Amino acid sequence: MDTTDKDRELRKMMKEIRLEKPGAGFSTMVMDAVYAVEARRFAYKTEPVLGRKFWIFVGLFAILAGLFILASGTGISGESEIASGLLERFPVPEFSTLKGGFARFWESLSGLPATLGSIMIAASLLLLADKFFSSKQAT
Repeated sequence: MDTTDKDRELRKMMKEIRLEKPGAGFSTMVMDAVYAVEARRFAYKTEPVLGRKFWIFVGLFAILAGLFILASGTGISGESEIASGLLERFPVPEFSTLKGGFARFWESLSGLPATLGSIMIAASLLLLADKFFSSKQAT
């Protein structure tokens, strides 16, 4: 078989094949599916990262810490009554080798601590902004 015979056979096969047509409601079904996807996309409700219970817990902790400090008072020696004699009960560790190790470690890291600190501060500011703007948006 040469190419002309193949072309004729191909044309014959193409004439015999009938094109399938979608049903009458095909366009409607497709558009309904598109609208359903759009509706689901907007159905998601955004919530703040740190919820109301977290902020209540942090507030209560801050209040309790403040009350603890106020209630501790000072003794005769000028030191807090609660903490008086607490540090004397623990042995004094030798920190000279540990300090040298930390100094070498921080020198090898160069600017990494400053970078990590700035990342933590930025993340904290973003969380606070999220809390502030999400409460403004809800009202």
